[in-house]
Amino acid sequence: MTLKLKDIDNGFAAMGRALAHKPGKVNIGISESADREVVLRALAHEFGSEDGRIKQRAPVRSTMDTNKEKYRKVLKGIGLEALGKMLHGEKPNVKGSLDQLGRMGVRDVKAAIKSDKFGQPPLQLAASTLARKRALGQPDTALIATHEMLDSYMYAVEGEE
Repeated sequence: MTLKLKDIDNGFAAMGRALAHKPGKVNIGISESADREVVLRALAHEFGSEDGRIKQRAPVRSTMDTNKEKYRKVLKGIGLEALGKMLHGEKPNVKGSLDQLGRMGVRDVKAAIKSDKFGQPPLQLAASTLARKRALGQPDTALIATHEMLDSYMYAVEGEE
């Protein structure tokens, strides 16, 4: 007795290829329209200053690392939702889903900055920095003085229409 197997994919392979070619990307960082001083300050805090006076705090990178499993689950949900829509002949709204992920990422970065948690023990500010901040009526928390830098964190979705 001979058994023959015929594979009928009903378009699933084509849907998988279509999903694989949706190169949407979410960028999180300081807004391009932010003041130059804000951008330079954010870079110094993300990577540390060349002179070593500002230690690397990496609010964006550490937040992304800390929350990567949460973001993976969101991305998996985006893929499943898109596949479900394609199965029903609908066009998936990948951009809307990536917008949701971008808002979540920015919210997490801002929350990390406000709580002074960057995937490491809270940073100790220098006594001179604390004295200056207190004299100006600013909070003792690192990276928050005028909220100008905090309010400049934004996201942008690339590659998906």
